Amino acid sequence: MTQSIQIFDCAELNSVDHVFVALDRIDARQIEWHRFSGLPKNTIERAIRRPRLSRYRAALGCAVQAAARGDILISHLPLMSGALEVSRLLGLRLPPHLAFAFNFTELPDGRRRRLLQRAFAGIDQFCVYSAYEIDLYSSFFDLPRPKFKTVLWTQRPPAVRPIAQTPRMRPFVAAIGYEGRDFACLVATARKLPNVDFFIFARPTGLLTAVPDNVAVQFNVPSDEVWGHALQSHAVLVPLLKETTCCGHITIVSAQQHGVPLITTRSHATREYVEGWQASCVVEPGDVEGMARSIDRVIDEHEKFVAAAARDKYHAILKYDRVLWDNYVADFIRSHL
Repeated sequence: MTQSIQIFDCAELNSVDHVFVALDRIDARQIEWHRFSGLPKNTIERAIRRPRLSRYRAALGCAVQAAARGDILISHLPLMSGALEVSRLLGLRLPPHLAFAFNFTELPDGRRRRLLQRAFAGIDQFCVYSAYEIDLYSSFFDLPRPKFKTVLWTQRPPAVRPIAQTPRMRPFVAAIGYEGRDFACLVATARKLPNVDFFIFARPTGLLTAVPDNVAVQFNVPSDEVWGHALQSHAVLVPLLKETTCCGHITIVSAQQHGVPLITTRSHATREYVEGWQASCVVEPGDVEGMARSIDRVIDEHEKFVAAAARDKYHAILKYDRVLWDNYVADFIRSHL
């Protein structure tokens, strides 16, 4: 009988029930998954956020078992990847390690950068979602460039909760997301367009405490409700802080998959996601005038953009199919068994 493949999967933010790829076998060999989660399990883990006890509890448990009987180790998000590699530095012999979703909202500095650089040296492959991030992270952490391989962000279209439509006298746009967002540019744009309503869906932040009357801010709204509103809007806005900001992929892909016109900031890390899309408008970072002009254009040419977004929707469903991740992970497994 062919021996099964033992894969140990350790996630920072997903539960042990989360299945990120649909692999149950590689060639003739069955796969057995052993999943660990860094989500807090008890009162102490929920109360103590620094250091994140739940991350290190999950990493240690996963590393010990993976070292004993694992064929492949997969981690999700850089800090969990680094926590697992600390076990190697302590003497555990880990199996080949794929650092999936290797993405930083903000790069670390000082002592944390040095510690992570040392830990990351033992990782066999880093999965990034844009070509730009290969040079960024390999240079920043002094890691071999060939260890980095890209794959597009993939997902199913987000669930939508139907929102009761009410007669609206004014057009509105929906800004969705928090990480790496330029809220100053967004609010300044809203001030320039007093006849357009802005719905902002984000996490709690002091950057959105003083907003004009045409801006409605909601925090921690369930995703299905957010997209229920977004589907009624003229456009989804994703204003990013800088050209080097590596965020916004999920919102961009979600808007394209739902056929909603998109206005976003030019970013090296999202170039693969917006170039060539008919209903995606791109403006320079911090360009309030450019953002306002794009919103006016999408509203003035509403029928044109709706038709273009419908065409984009078809391509987005195909382009961001989760099978890309299945193939990516399968290739890593085959090359390291």
